[in-house]
Amino acid sequence: MLQIISITITCVSNPCPVSFLYFHPHTFIINAVIFYWLQVNLKYEDDTPVDRKGSGRKVIEKLQQTYAAELANKDFAYDGEKSLFTVGALPQVKNEFTVVVDDVSTGK
Repeated sequence: MLQIISITITCVSNPCPVSFLYFHPHTFIINAVIFYWLQVNLKYEDDTPVDRKGSGRKVIEKLQQTYAAELANKDFAYDGEKSLFTVGALPQVKNEFTVVVDDVSTGK
């Protein structure tokens, strides 16, 4: 059975700059990367939360496949709960999406 899942992504914190140091016998490189921490809210059409263990990853994967262009082709690091991390900002501060996935409530 297919289910419609609503996804809301909002920025949780200011960007967090992280510096990476690379050492090589003949070079020294400092590369600063900006990570963004985002909150993810997943819910079914009837506004009940998607809370089955492991189902969020399936929904986020479908989100990336379906809305790659709208999300500036960003890759995500998802914690499986409520947090999403990106390198660089998403195009908008608040993003709302809808995806259709196989039945995530049964784990099938």
